[in-house]
Amino acid sequence: MNKHLPEACEVYFSFTPLKMQKFFNERKLEMKKRKVVVPFMAFMLMAGLAACTSEAQKSVVEGSTPGTSASAPKPSSSALPKLAVTAAKNSIMVEETTTVSCEVAGVTWTTSDAKVATVNDAGVVTGVAAGTVTITAKKEGYKNGSVSIAVTRPAAIATLHMEDALHESADGWWGSSSMGQERGPGATPIYSKAAASDGTCIAYFGQGDKETLTFTSSAVAKVELVLTMGSSSSVEDLSTVMSAKFNDADLSLAGVAYESEGSDYTFQGVSLGYVNLKAGDNVLELSMLGSTPYLDDLVIHSKQTATIAVKAATMGTIALTGIPEDNTITIEAEQTSQLTCPTAGVSYITSNEAVAIVSETGLITGVAKGNCNITVKKSGMYSARVKVVVTEKVNPGEIKVEAESGIGEGSTITTRNTSTGETITNAWPVDAVLTLKFQATEAKAMKLIMNARGTPGVEGGYNANDVDLSTAIELKFNNAKLNLTGTVTGRSNADYELGVVTTQVGENTITITNKEAAPAIDFFKLVPNA
Repeated sequence: MNKHLPEACEVYFSFTPLKMQKFFNERKLEMKKRKVVVPFMAFMLMAGLAACTSEAQKSVVEGSTPGTSASAPKPSSSALPKLAVTAAKNSIMVEETTTVSCEVAGVTWTTSDAKVATVNDAGVVTGVAAGTVTITAKKEGYKNGSVSIAVTRPAAIATLHMEDALHESADGWWGSSSMGQERGPGATPIYSKAAASDGTCIAYFGQGDKETLTFTSSAVAKVELVLTMGSSSSVEDLSTVMSAKFNDADLSLAGVAYESEGSDYTFQGVSLGYVNLKAGDNVLELSMLGSTPYLDDLVIHSKQTATIAVKAATMGTIALTGIPEDNTITIEAEQTSQLTCPTAGVSYITSNEAVAIVSETGLITGVAKGNCNITVKKSGMYSARVKVVVTEKVNPGEIKVEAESGIGEGSTITTRNTSTGETITNAWPVDAVLTLKFQATEAKAMKLIMNARGTPGVEGGYNANDVDLSTAIELKFNNAKLNLTGTVTGRSNADYELGVVTTQVGENTITITNKEAAPAIDFFKLVPNA
């Protein structure tokens, strides 16, 4: 029956009132003949009308019946027209401009990275830094349209190696002791790095270090300074680790980042911004605020032409006179030693004031037993450095004999560095003999005191083993054997009294034979026997 409903509806809606009455009368008569009650006929008519109404509504929704009052749904985004965007130039240089346009008026322009290129409301794109950006047009009722713009730097007009800079170290000494690559004041702190442009770079910066690169330009020119640097870790803000000046004007490094590409040192160019070169000398000064990425080259980019040449730093070296060949000064606590430097205007710095101090004129004063370094420096010159060994104070009438001045007979006796210098260690072989000689001005009864500590622990560990002197060593003073007693113990050196001996005028000899596990001996001291 449903397939005939559209037709029945069409017939129903075409009836006039008279035709309608006639239609019902005919149906009533027919129903009587078929013995069908009127209520059932009414039910069927109502069902038909409902079906007609449903079909009519369906036709309106599906758009099959024109002129209906139902509203049409919004078209999907895929049906929106797309904005067509073009660029006058798809590649520009830094600080150069191009224009983007759209056939539809009233669009809004945006850039994917304002650090590479910006765009204004009129569609003017300005290059900021090397890279690629997407410029997008937006407008209600349209799909976004976009165009890609590549931004490049002008060609490099010069590449200057930072190795030619003036290197100034805060303490006058370059290097990393942990890596065993110490570089002295008379050398340039260059580190071999194959990834750098020429295989070398400047490394190991600390607070107070400086690099000053001087170069000449044949003409006035606006240029971009790009510093090639490398590090194993990223630096989000270079201004936290270094500062920069060009021709005495501060360069802002705030927000300038170095991004590492992995655990190894990767070198990449970091822009320091645009500056105006002077005709003649130009100076870039970098001051380190802490650990800084390695420095390789300074690359200069410009659309203008200029001939640029580096002025390699030439530095004199500070010289000290009257210094021993081994560059070591040995003094007792409370003793002094004068450094003599022919260079005017130098400053003196001690590495440990608890061991030795130094005055503005270079007078060194021993404070306590130990080692330190005295550095002599002046801006624009390579520094000089001397080692100072401070020993215990020797009172009047006492005699001190350093163990390291002895000679081991029959074998090599190795030594190690302690608070005052060299000390005989457990590498002193069994049956080896250490011979010490000294001069005395009078024959006198003296107490012989040995400064020593226990032997190292198992396999050279830090724990010290006790040493029984009666079995560990044999000691003779001027060929007379001493009967030793007592125990040497601990990791720290201490004085051990060995007995009373008599010095003779002239040369005196102390011999020590290692019988099993000799203690670590620093020095012997002879004190008048009161």
